[in-house]
Amino acid sequence: MSVQEYVGLLNPTLSEAGYTLIETDENTLYRGSGAWAAYYRGADCKLQLCWASRDGGTYFMLAALDAPNELGLVNSSKKWRMMLLLSEVDDIISAPSVGADYVTVSAWLKQLFNMHYASAHAALMNQLNAE
Repeated sequence: MSVQEYVGLLNPTLSEAGYTLIETDENTLYRGSGAWAAYYRGADCKLQLCWASRDGGTYFMLAALDAPNELGLVNSSKKWRMMLLLSEVDDIISAPSVGADYVTVSAWLKQLFNMHYASAHAALMNQLNAE
């Protein structure tokens, strides 16, 4: 699925959380394989939705407002943090099977975001305030 397809499906959820799409990068590499990222800006932090063919995964990442728009999996600036690693929520939802259609995958991503965002955002704010 392309960055534009993901953005189209997830933008309502991310907009509801206060994020505005600021840029997409469809032509980046992660460990020599294709990758993409969509960057969003909120009131107090940035959010990134990214995908890498090498890992086959889609990730939500959070960062301070001054973080550069760079693929968070590479994270040269050391400012991007994986949302699921920041979150203290334990979930019991299963990932879609390999080859699942994009509607199934996007529903799962929406569920992950809605379950983990508040906890991850609070953890990021605590880390930024401690710096």
